[in-house]
Amino acid sequence: MKIIDTVPYFIKNYEPSLDFLRNYHSRYPDIFHEYFSYHCQNTDERLLASIEKYQHHLESIREGH
Repeated sequence: MKIIDTVPYFIKNYEPSLDFLRNYHSRYPDIFHEYFSYHCQNTDERLLASIEKYQHHLESIREGH
């Protein structure tokens, strides 16, 4: 199993927008194909909810990485 760390790219380039998230997901297609197939749907509504959550957790993501 190969582990691909997407966090550095996310932290360096994060913008609170659907465009950023869509581009981020397309940068790592194998990872996000699995994620969206088995974990949750890839919808604008879900992504907008993620953006809302990221603003509260981005600093802890930075600290934890």
